[in-house]
Amino acid sequence: MILVATQVVEAGLDLSATCLHTELAPANALVQRAGRCARFEGEDGTVIVYDSLDATGTRSYEPYAGGEPGKALSEENAGSPVSSLRRAMDTTAVEVARLSGDVVSFPAELGLIDRVHTNLDLGAIESFDSREWRRQAAKAITPTPDHSNYALAADLIRDIDSVSVFLADEERLNHPEARLAPRYRPAAVSVPRKSLAGLSKSAAKHAGIWAMQAPRYTAAERGDGFCGYEVIAEAGGDYKTWLLATYRSGLLALNPVLARYTRELGLELGVMSQPGDWQSTGLLSFDSVGQTGSPDHRYQAERFEEHTNLVRLHATALCGREGARDYLMHERSSRGGGTFELTDHRVGLMRLDTRYELPPGTAASLALLSAALHDAGKLAVPWQEAVWRWQALKASSRAHYPDGPNGTCLYQAARHLLEEKDAGQRVLLAHTDYDGGWRWPDGRQESDIEREFARPNHALEGAWIALPFIAERLDRSDLPSEQLAKAVLAAISQHHSPGSGLGAVVRSRPVPVTTTVPGADEALRAAVGVGTQVRLEDEQPSHWAWESFLIVNVRFDLRPGAGSHDDWDWWPLAMVLVRVVRLADQQATGLAGPCQNRED
Repeated sequence: MILVATQVVEAGLDLSATCLHTELAPANALVQRAGRCARFEGEDGTVIVYDSLDATGTRSYEPYAGGEPGKALSEENAGSPVSSLRRAMDTTAVEVARLSGDVVSFPAELGLIDRVHTNLDLGAIESFDSREWRRQAAKAITPTPDHSNYALAADLIRDIDSVSVFLADEERLNHPEARLAPRYRPAAVSVPRKSLAGLSKSAAKHAGIWAMQAPRYTAAERGDGFCGYEVIAEAGGDYKTWLLATYRSGLLALNPVLARYTRELGLELGVMSQPGDWQSTGLLSFDSVGQTGSPDHRYQAERFEEHTNLVRLHATALCGREGARDYLMHERSSRGGGTFELTDHRVGLMRLDTRYELPPGTAASLALLSAALHDAGKLAVPWQEAVWRWQALKASSRAHYPDGPNGTCLYQAARHLLEEKDAGQRVLLAHTDYDGGWRWPDGRQESDIEREFARPNHALEGAWIALPFIAERLDRSDLPSEQLAKAVLAAISQHHSPGSGLGAVVRSRPVPVTTTVPGADEALRAAVGVGTQVRLEDEQPSHWAWESFLIVNVRFDLRPGAGSHDDWDWWPLAMVLVRVVRLADQQATGLAGPCQNRED
């Protein structure tokens, strides 16, 4: 067998050849490639390196050093310090020629790397500007509203500049049987980003049609928030517009008018699809997505106090408290919830205390505080009114619940909650009954009916509502109160979406309602464990106050500052708190799923 490959063979492919032919490359790349020759014990192999030097002494350095061909370094000057990739290739050529015909051992490979790359690598390390790196990294991981900096994130991971696309016309894109929502994992093809953007030129003759569409999402309490595809590039648009469009996250839909996929030739850009040609469909079935979609696909009504206590308990286990971990393992086992899997964050939290010179246990206490207050926004009047409208309809008929004993149990529990509320008792909900796959007597799916009962967002509102409780706990002279409060507020604001609060405040739209229902202050005091001195803010914020709150307390701009005022320094703490809250919330919601007898 003869395998013709690109540089991909350097990436640790588990294959072994008896003979490897390669063009000249920097020594570190050659050693990587040589690892695919006589890879396994007891094998012998030969590596043949072809130089790119012509008769005039001019060498081609592409694609490794780029640019035009140039005069190669002579062997007499091979001992001079290597200061560029071009010189690295020149030196590699000389060193490989000296090794020609030898059996190259592992120590010999290390010597080759040292002679070629040591000076170059030391120069890179010495020239490293940590302040500039921080600026670039902050720019890459802080999203912009138009996603134009999305490509920068790849530089922090690995420089693989490709895009996943699938072919689908408008009819197929919107047809449920095609299962092209991201959760169904549509079959896609990887395309170099520049090749996709370069299609803009040949697509100009189809001006007026859509060229690419990307998934559109809204902030959602459950599910992924996917709400269809939207056009991000049209035929007739210029190269730059198309290139920026490719940086939208997720799979991109490509119009079949502009490309074709066949089994024989694969993907052909600029060739119009013919009737019957391949178009993408989801790799996962409705059933498999329904099974893996829990708990977002299926909820049970849960009181605010119950959910908050369960999330806080999970957060306690995440912080390494053995008692909480043992209790949850027993609970999960008794409810048939499978193996308890929660990462212990104890060591990380202790290191954060040390890093920020905080009293021992401070980071863990912040995690518990964040967990206790994460859903404070659900106590706002619009949110409680919206969920109770849905819950009342859901509990109005036994036929709105699945058949069998579990459905009966759920219906009886729902009726009990409704009777309590109708009797004037305080019943605050954190979740409602919901089964996205259940069909009601009229044949409609519950997920379609529930969409008519839109509920407002609650994460940012929760940060605003929780602020007095956070201030009461953290307003201490021995703590950097402002920075710690900001980290907690970030965890509350972003426990559903990392982009919450980053967008501009549109003054033509009303400010979110933060007025809370009666009993909200008592519920939050019980969750946090504070006295009666804390009072919730009753007055609605103005646009100016809301924007100031987001800028000062929620947004991490990651701008270098002086001492403890450097946002970047406090970013790790905030992200650990976000992680703990998200994990605790997800696990607690899943554990609350099975029906329980609320009268016990």
